[in-house]
Formats: sequence, structure tokens, C-alpha cells
Amino acid sequence: MLAAIGLLALSDEGRAQVSGSDPLTMLQQMQRGGLGGLGGLGNLTNGVVDTTSQLPQSQTLQPQGNMFASRQPLSRLEQILSARAGARLQQFGYDQLGVGRSVTVPETGAVADDYIMGPGDEVVMSLRGQENSDFRTNVDRNGRVVLPRLVPIPAAGRTFGSFRQDVDAAVHRAYVASTASTAIGRVRQISVLVSGEVNAPGQRIVTGLSSVVDAILLSNGVKKTGSLRSIHIQRAGHDYVVDLYSVLTGSAAGGTMRLADGDRIIVSPLGPR
Repeated sequence: MLAAIGLLALSDEGRAQVSGSDPLTMLQQMQRGGLGGLGGLGNLTNGVVDTTSQLPQSQTLQPQGNMFASRQPLSRLEQILSARAGARLQQFGYDQLGVGRSVTVPETGAVADDYIMGPGDEVVMSLRGQENSDFRTNVDRNGRVVLPRLVPIPAAGRTFGSFRQDVDAAVHRAYVASTASTAIGRVRQISVLVSGEVNAPGQRIVTGLSSVVDAILLSNGVKKTGSLRSIHIQRAGHDYVVDLYSVLTGSAAGGTMRLADGDRIIVSPLGPR
């Protein structure tokens, strides 16, 4: 019966699953979340000045050592079970997440309201009404944003949606008959440590919109001795577990967590098969 099925995928719970099409593009987009066209700022035809069009729209990050491979060789587990079944069996998900790939990260564009801001994020504000001005500044090392005629507004560690509400309120108090349109012009760079069962462990420089999958691909993927179901993210004394199987199978319930500066990503060894 197994021989007739052909290529199967072995899950962490010992179930066999059929491998689907490459879901990495969908997976990365869903993890970053909320990305579309220019957010908060339009163009001249809409009566709003576009202040982000001169910025690079994206950057491409390369895996460690620029190593690219189509797939990993058969693991000992795959060899044993393939011999028993009389057909080539593959561990599920390692064709997608077991090798290094380049990662394209948006530099500009709409940022979801739940995006957590930090030092280095660029803030672009357009005032329209009695006052017509455009301002561009960064979140400073103290975690604040300083804009003309406004008191410094705390930004680091807060969601973009909450920060934008404070900007609107401050503009309402400081300016007459003027409204503000606020956007993130360019997201900051962050540093994370990837360790455990990956092909190239080490420090990775990514951006505030990068995902767990981005960091794994830049570390040349998860070894076949590593679990895709138990990815630990250690952050500020807390341990979060990400299950990438739910994303690979289409439900996308387990991989939507964005990275933060200083995160440590640990890929656990495989459990019982």
C-alpha cells in the first residue's frame, strides 16, 4: 500500500502526509502581516504628497555563505523507512525549510498597526490643512520620536497603531485645522541569534518585519535531525514555541510571530518518530 502511494512526508507525530506545493512565499507574507502598498501616504493625484517613493522598496538578504542547495541528502530515518516501504519517503517540510534561500524584505510600505516600533525605525508625517508640511525622523536611542512643535512621543516597545493615535492627538493640540498622516518610512535592522539544529547557526542581521522563517532560511535551513514543530524563541525571559507545520499545511496558525531585537531562536532536535 505504501509503495503505491509514492512520495510521502513523515510528520513529527509519525503520521504520513502528502507534500504540497512550495508555500514559502505565502508563509513569509503571512508572518510579516499587513504589508500592501504605501500606507498612510498617497501620491499627488490623491492630494497627498508621497514622501517614500525615493526610498528603496525592498532589500534581498542572502543565506550564510550564499549556500544554495536543492535539498538535503536522505537522512538515516528516511533510508530505513523507505527500505521498509519499498518507496522513497521524505520527512515533511524539509524541501522548503531545510535549505538556504535568499529572503526579500520590504523596506517601505504599509505596516500593520500591531507592528512593534523600536530605535532606528523611520517615521514619516504629513500635515495637511492650515499647515502643509512633511517631516521625516527616526525613533531615537531613548525610544522617542521628536517632531516640530510636538512634545517628544514615546515609540519604542509600542504598537504603531497606538503611536499613530498619540501623534494625531498631539497634532490636534499643537496645530489649528490640520490633520496628520503618519507612516513608517523604513523599518530598523535587528540582530537575532539562531542556534540548535540548523545548518549554519550564528548571529543574523534582519529587519523589524522579518519572521522566524526568514532567520531559518538565512541560516541555511533546519537539519533533518531538527524539528519543525518545536522552534523556541527566547525573548526577555520568556520562551515562545512556534509550530511551522501549521503554516506549511495551510492553516498558518503557528508561524505569525515577528522577530524582535535580541531574540534567540533555538531549533530543537527531533522527538520520537
